[in-house]
Amino acid sequence: MNARSLSNVSWCGVVWRGVVLLCLSMLLSPAGAYVFMGSKWPQAQTTFYVSIPGSSGLWNTAFEQAMGRWTTAGFRFLIVRSTYSDPCNSSDHRNGVRFHTNVCGSAFGATTLAITSTLRLGSETTEADIVFNSNEPWDVYAGTLNGYATDFRRVAVHELGHALGLGHESDVSAIMAPVVGNIESPRMDDVAGVRALYGLSGDDFGNSIGTAHAIAPNSTTGGVIGTGGDVDFFRIRLTSRGRVTLRTNGGTDTVGTLYTSTGTVIVANDDGCNNEANFCFSRMLNAGTYYVKVDGYGTTATGPYTLVSRFAVDDFGNTRAEAKLIAPNSTTGGRINSGSDVDYFKIQLTRAGRLALRSNGTTDTVGTLYSATGTQLATNDDGCSNALNFCISRNLSAGTYYLKVDGYGTTATGTYSLVSSFQ
Repeated sequence: MNARSLSNVSWCGVVWRGVVLLCLSMLLSPAGAYVFMGSKWPQAQTTFYVSIPGSSGLWNTAFEQAMGRWTTAGFRFLIVRSTYSDPCNSSDHRNGVRFHTNVCGSAFGATTLAITSTLRLGSETTEADIVFNSNEPWDVYAGTLNGYATDFRRVAVHELGHALGLGHESDVSAIMAPVVGNIESPRMDDVAGVRALYGLSGDDFGNSIGTAHAIAPNSTTGGVIGTGGDVDFFRIRLTSRGRVTLRTNGGTDTVGTLYTSTGTVIVANDDGCNNEANFCFSRMLNAGTYYVKVDGYGTTATGPYTLVSRFAVDDFGNTRAEAKLIAPNSTTGGRINSGSDVDYFKIQLTRAGRLALRSNGTTDTVGTLYSATGTQLATNDDGCSNALNFCISRNLSAGTYYLKVDGYGTTATGTYSLVSSFQ
């Protein structure tokens, strides 16, 4: 079939230098479903030299993302960026990658998208190189394969599986299937194969706060819930106050729990991402150390997932529930960090009186006063006889009130002072 009929396109041919092997018939099959190529690296890591020209770095970025997807199995692909290594030069002892119309002088097969070639010494891999078929249309995207171009990233994930020592797998769902499809990342069989090949532990991350794996506040980390009793712990260290948003992506039904540095639960969530699999939560946190536990739902939810952590510096909460308590007579400095940022403040009055609220500064602010139940009592934009600061003054009964400080429109950002006066 023509290579552009994606439902029947081969991922690759696999070559050992000097001996061409049939991908399926000559491979070594262990007891499990995964298949080994017959050689492996001395340890569970290797380095690729990545400098793929074209598309403003799109191919380089996608290839590096593909490398990262094998971390769930415990194998590390290291990278040397912006340094080209010719995949057809077997004397440089470097792992290289490129697009080309042929494979070191030999034609691609009619339905072949890429070729991974491997040098080995006995059962030890010493070099792996990948050539992608430039005669085919390529793009980078997620989801279902389209009929116009093949997703480069998922093919790269597959080819890197060959580079680390896995062969084609036809019996179960796997990225190492011989035909390109809608699988984009290593599946359980792929992960199990890597771990078996390199003798790695079946658990990728620690199961307690004491063994938590450190991640950056802005990061994406692949993990696997291996069994019904497996949990993964991660540690996040914040150097400033701000909003942390944590979620999982993928088809594994996960539950997330956020803890303080002493192990107190801050929040837990199951299906907060508007679907039936991934958790989501967002919290304002002070500088410090926090822990995240990722668990499979119940005792049967197992498989790979991606943990996404995002952090943005923010001084005050964006909701009434996260409002900063201030005294009725006080001055508080704040900052509108972005067009979508708002700051909430909580004021508790022990008696009836007149509350006056205003902002000072050069940031164009809008103030809104709410009752304890969230009913809007007053709002003001430029009531302080200038074009920037709000002023609100109201007679109020004893009780709890909230003030929201917002930047005008979507472009007014910067610092301000909130002045509260009560008589």
